[in-house]
Amino acid sequence: MEKVIIFDMDGLLFDTEKLMYQAQLKALKKMKYDNAENIAYNLIGLNGIDKINYLEKVTGDRKRAEKEYKLFGFYYFTYLSFHRLPKKKGAKELLEYLYKNGYTIAVASALKSNYIKLFLFRSGFCKYISQYIGADQVSARKPDPEVYIATCKNLNIEPNRCFAVEDSIVGARASIDAGVNTIIIPDMQQPDEYNKQKAYKIFNSLLELLDYLKE
Repeated sequence: MEKVIIFDMDGLLFDTEKLMYQAQLKALKKMKYDNAENIAYNLIGLNGIDKINYLEKVTGDRKRAEKEYKLFGFYYFTYLSFHRLPKKKGAKELLEYLYKNGYTIAVASALKSNYIKLFLFRSGFCKYISQYIGADQVSARKPDPEVYIATCKNLNIEPNRCFAVEDSIVGARASIDAGVNTIIIPDMQQPDEYNKQKAYKIFNSLLELLDYLKE
């Protein structure tokens, strides 16, 4: 196994998944969706197109779904514009340890690359990350494995020779199906049965992963 780790971002390095859920819930209630809490939960980890497709399934109204998604984006990014980007507990300590111990660290995210760059810059994590790939740099988004396959190709490493760290069901499915040894650290969603069976390891926190690597 090589010293290469590919991270997701939302809900893993940054405590943004809860913010996304809250923004999504606010938008759904504003648009008068029934069962808004359940819908917001089911949207966790989905990329933008899949969010819209799911919302269209709920109501059969594509335009309403697109309008809700735009409203969600407005609430979410307005909040981030005026507040500090929340880091997950242990994120800095883990990245610092990996960096000092010769690991190559990459990011494979469902966010667009310009947002990845912004988040890494605002958090001070840029110095640890050797490269990143966002949703706008691949043709298919998570849970499709393409973003992980592309990242491994850029790193010139076989997927089964490196690690991925994910938090959501769709993110873990993407890395597992790409053939990457996948570590799951759940945030708002617990792993489904497929991910439980296929995961390399499951930890409760980034600090727990750090302790494991130090052993």
